Amino acid sequence: MITIKIYIQPKDKETQIYRKEEERVTLSCSYDTGGSYVYLYWYRQFSNREPEFLLWKGARSGSSSEYIPHTRFQSTTSQTSTELSIKSVTLSDSALYYCALKGRSKSETSFCTLQGINE
Repeated sequence: MITIKIYIQPKDKETQIYRKEEERVTLSCSYDTGGSYVYLYWYRQFSNREPEFLLWKGARSGSSSEYIPHTRFQSTTSQTSTELSIKSVTLSDSALYYCALKGRSKSETSFCTLQGINE
Protein backbone atom coordinates (compact mmCIF):
# COMPACT_ATOMS: atom_id res chain seq x y z
CA MET A 1 0.00 0.00 0.00
CA ILE A 2 1.29 3.46 -0.93
CA THR A 3 0.22 6.48 1.11
CA ILE A 4 0.37 9.87 -0.58
CA LYS A 5 0.81 12.90 1.62
CA ILE A 6 -0.75 16.05 0.27
CA TYR A 7 -1.96 19.25 1.91
CA ILE A 8 -2.57 22.88 1.10
CA GLN A 9 -3.20 25.66 3.59
CA PRO A 10 -3.08 29.46 3.93
CA LYS A 11 0.54 30.59 4.14
CA ASP A 12 -0.17 33.33 6.67
CA LYS A 13 -1.77 32.69 10.05
CA GLU A 14 -4.21 35.52 9.39
CA THR A 15 -6.87 34.23 7.01
CA GLN A 16 -9.06 37.35 7.08
CA ILE A 17 -7.53 40.09 4.95
CA TYR A 18 -8.73 43.69 4.78
CA ARG A 19 -7.87 46.12 2.00
CA LYS A 20 -9.04 49.52 0.81
CA GLU A 21 -10.32 49.96 -2.71
CA GLU A 22 -7.66 50.39 -5.42
CA GLU A 23 -5.02 48.61 -3.32
CA ARG A 24 -3.31 45.42 -4.48
CA VAL A 25 -3.83 42.30 -2.39
CA THR A 26 -1.87 39.06 -2.41
CA LEU A 27 -3.27 35.83 -0.98
CA SER A 28 -0.88 32.95 -0.32
CA CYS A 29 -1.15 29.22 0.25
CA SER A 30 1.60 26.75 1.02
CA TYR A 31 1.45 23.11 0.02
CA ASP A 32 3.30 19.85 0.39
CA THR A 33 3.09 16.90 -1.93
CA GLY A 34 5.50 14.34 -3.27
CA GLY A 35 4.15 14.69 -6.81
CA SER A 36 6.15 16.26 -9.59
CA TYR A 37 3.12 17.47 -11.58
CA VAL A 38 1.19 19.98 -9.48
CA TYR A 39 -1.62 22.28 -10.62
CA LEU A 40 -2.78 25.09 -8.35
CA TYR A 41 -6.24 26.61 -8.71
CA TRP A 42 -7.87 29.73 -7.29
CA TYR A 43 -11.62 30.20 -6.83
CA ARG A 44 -13.77 32.74 -5.03
CA GLN A 45 -17.20 32.41 -3.54
CA PHE A 46 -19.61 35.22 -2.84
CA SER A 47 -22.19 34.84 -0.09
CA ASN A 48 -24.99 32.42 -1.05
CA ARG A 49 -23.38 31.69 -4.45
CA GLU A 50 -21.47 28.78 -5.95
CA PRO A 51 -17.66 29.05 -6.19
CA GLU A 52 -16.33 30.91 -9.24
CA PHE A 53 -13.18 29.71 -11.03
CA LEU A 54 -10.48 32.40 -11.30
CA LEU A 55 -7.36 30.70 -12.67
CA TRP A 56 -5.00 27.75 -12.59
CA LYS A 57 -1.21 27.61 -12.81
CA GLY A 58 1.20 24.70 -12.95
CA ALA A 59 4.08 24.17 -10.54
CA ARG A 60 7.11 21.91 -10.50
CA SER A 61 7.18 19.86 -13.73
CA GLY A 62 4.03 21.61 -15.00
CA SER A 63 5.27 25.13 -14.27
CA SER A 64 5.03 26.35 -17.87
CA SER A 65 1.26 25.76 -17.97
CA GLU A 66 -1.33 28.32 -16.89
CA TYR A 67 -4.79 29.66 -17.61
CA ILE A 68 -5.45 33.17 -16.28
CA PRO A 69 -8.45 34.63 -18.13
CA HIS A 70 -8.76 37.96 -16.24
CA THR A 71 -5.95 40.54 -16.39
CA ARG A 72 -6.66 41.82 -12.85
CA PHE A 73 -5.52 38.48 -11.45
CA GLN A 74 -1.94 37.22 -11.39
CA SER A 75 -0.48 34.07 -9.89
CA THR A 76 2.97 32.87 -8.96
CA THR A 77 3.94 29.38 -7.87
CA SER A 78 6.97 27.79 -6.30
CA GLN A 79 7.92 24.30 -5.16
CA THR A 80 5.90 24.83 -1.94
CA SER A 81 3.52 27.78 -2.38
CA THR A 82 1.13 29.67 -4.61
CA GLU A 83 0.02 33.31 -4.58
CA LEU A 84 -2.97 35.10 -6.04
CA SER A 85 -2.56 38.85 -6.60
CA ILE A 86 -5.54 41.06 -7.37
CA LYS A 87 -4.81 44.47 -8.88
CA SER A 88 -6.92 47.45 -7.77
CA VAL A 89 -9.36 45.63 -5.51
CA THR A 90 -12.91 46.88 -5.31
CA LEU A 91 -15.60 46.30 -2.73
CA SER A 92 -17.11 43.74 -5.11
CA ASP A 93 -13.97 41.57 -4.66
CA SER A 94 -15.01 40.83 -1.06
CA ALA A 95 -15.44 37.06 -0.99
CA LEU A 96 -14.16 33.76 0.32
CA TYR A 97 -11.12 32.75 -1.77
CA TYR A 98 -10.07 29.13 -2.19
CA CYS A 99 -6.73 27.75 -3.24
CA ALA A 100 -6.79 24.19 -4.47
CA LEU A 101 -4.11 21.72 -5.44
CA LYS A 102 -4.49 18.93 -7.93
CA GLY A 103 -1.82 16.32 -8.41
CA ARG A 104 -1.99 13.27 -10.62
CA SER A 105 -3.83 11.19 -8.04
CA LYS A 106 -5.23 13.45 -5.29
CA SER A 107 -6.51 16.96 -4.69
CA GLU A 108 -6.89 19.27 -1.69
CA THR A 109 -8.53 22.66 -0.99
CA SER A 110 -8.05 25.48 1.53
CA PHE A 111 -9.39 29.04 1.88
CA CYS A 112 -8.96 32.60 3.13
CA THR A 113 -11.36 35.56 3.24
CA LEU A 114 -10.86 38.97 1.63
CA GLN A 115 -12.96 41.77 3.13
CA GLY A 116 -13.22 45.14 1.42
CA ILE A 117 -13.14 48.39 3.37
CA ASN A 118 -15.19 51.23 1.94
CA GLU A 119 -13.64 54.48 3.20
